[in-house]
Amino acid sequence: MVFSLILMSLAIQRHFHQPYAKDHFNYYLLWVISAIYVTYIASTLLLDYILFKAANEKIISLLKLFIGGTVVQLLVVQTAFWVNTIHFSVGLPNPRMAACVSETIFRIYTIYATFCFIEEIKTEENMKSGFRDLTDYEVDEFYNGHDQISLTTNLDAETVKYMHGKYRKEKFGIFLSDLEIDTGAPLGCGAYSIVYRALLSRVNDDNKVPVAVKMTNPLSSNVEHFKTLLCELKVMTWIGNHENIVNLIGACTEDIKKRKLYIVLELCAFGNFQNYLKSQRGTFVDLTEFPTYHGSHVSLDINNDEDLTSTKDLVKWAKEIADGMDFLESRKVVHGDLAARNVLLTEQRVAKITDFGLPRQLYNYEVYMKTQVSPLPWRWLALEAILDKRFSTQSDVWSYGVTIWELFQLGEIPWLGCEFSLEFVNELERGKTLEKPKYATQEIYQIMLNCWEKTPGRRPTFKALSDTFQSIYQHLNHEQSTR
Repeated sequence: MVFSLILMSLAIQRHFHQPYAKDHFNYYLLWVISAIYVTYIASTLLLDYILFKAANEKIISLLKLFIGGTVVQLLVVQTAFWVNTIHFSVGLPNPRMAACVSETIFRIYTIYATFCFIEEIKTEENMKSGFRDLTDYEVDEFYNGHDQISLTTNLDAETVKYMHGKYRKEKFGIFLSDLEIDTGAPLGCGAYSIVYRALLSRVNDDNKVPVAVKMTNPLSSNVEHFKTLLCELKVMTWIGNHENIVNLIGACTEDIKKRKLYIVLELCAFGNFQNYLKSQRGTFVDLTEFPTYHGSHVSLDINNDEDLTSTKDLVKWAKEIADGMDFLESRKVVHGDLAARNVLLTEQRVAKITDFGLPRQLYNYEVYMKTQVSPLPWRWLALEAILDKRFSTQSDVWSYGVTIWELFQLGEIPWLGCEFSLEFVNELERGKTLEKPKYATQEIYQIMLNCWEKTPGRRPTFKALSDTFQSIYQHLNHEQSTR
C-alpha cells in the first residue's frame, strides 16, 4: 500500500514540473490530489490499527467502522487517480495504474475477509447463547437417529431406542402448504411455543379437518429448548393413540434447521381444564350438597342439560385422566408436569392429557432448572422431585392428586398465597397437604391424600385410581337412576 502511494505521489511530483502545471486550476488540482494521497496513507494507518484492535477483541462495531472507512477510502482515492490519469492524459497502462489496481484488490479482499470474520463472531455468540440454526449434523441426527446417548440413563431402554431412532417422516410428515393456520387468536401460549387453530387438507379429500398446530417461536426458543420439542415429537410418534391423550396427527419439519417446527395435534375445543373450570363456577352443580349422594332422593336431573357441569363430570374426568396416565405409564413415559393446565377438554367433553414429552423427563433435570426461564411448577411437584430431582410414575401420581384437587376446586391454583421456600419444603416433609377441596367428598379427598404419601411406593397406581373413580361414577349413576 505504501509503495503504491509513493509511486503515485512521485508521479504527481513530476506533474508539478510540467508546463500545464503553471495553469492555476491544474496547479491547485494537483495539490488536492496530492493531499488526498497523503490523507489516504494516514487514514489507512488509522484504519489498520482499528482492524487490529477489533480483531483481537472481537468488537463488531469497530469492524463495521473499518469496513465503512475503507469503502470511503477506495471511492475517494480511485476518483483522485482517474481524475489525475484522464485530466493530465497519462498514458495507460503504466506502473501507477498497476499499483492502484493491486491496492484496490487487496482492500476489497480485506473488506470481504472482515465481513466473514463478523459472521464468525455472530455465529460464535449465537452458539454460546443457543439462538442459532441447527447444524447439519443435528438435523441428520433428528431424521436418521444416532448412537450416542445424551439422555439421562434412568430412561427405559425401549424409550432410548425410539429417542435415538429415525423420525418416521413417511408416516407423520405434513406439508406446510396443507395447513391453513388461523393466527388471529392463539389457543394457548407457552414460553417457547404457541398453539393455533388450523384446517388440514387431506389427499383425495375435499373436507378440511380442524386441528391444533403447535408452532415454535425461533426468537424465544434456543437450540436446547427446540431440540427438546423435537424429542417430544419423536416420543409422540411411537407412543401411539389413546382416547385420553392428545394424539399426534403429524408434523411439518421442512424448516427445522431454522428452528421452525409445526406439530399438528387433535383439536380440543374447550381448551385446558384450568380455564374451563373457572368459566363453570357460576353454573356448577354440586351433587355433594344433595342427599342423593349419600343414598337419599334429589329432585335435580342434571342429564337434562349436557352443558351443565356437575360433580359427576369431575369424577368422570378424574377417571379419564387416570386412564391417560396409565397408558403413558405402559409406554414408559413419565409426564413430569401433570396439572389442570396440561389437560384439555374436547367438544365431546372428553379429558385428554397434553405436553407429556417435557425436558424434565428427557434431559438432565439440573441443566433444565438452570436454563428454564419460567418459574418451577413446585405446586404440583412430588417431594422427591423437589428434593432429589427424581421423576417417576410415582411422582406423576403425586401431581395427579394435585390435578384432581384443581378439578374439585374448579380451577383454583393450589397453594394459593404460599411461596416456595425451604420452610415450605420442610412443612411438606412434616406432612402438610392441601385442604379438602370445596366440591369433593371426604372419600375423594382421601384419594388425594393417598396420592401425597411421602413414600412413593405407598401411593396408588393409576390403574387403581381409575378403578376407584369408575366405582364412584357408577355409584352416582345408580343413585340418579333409582330416584
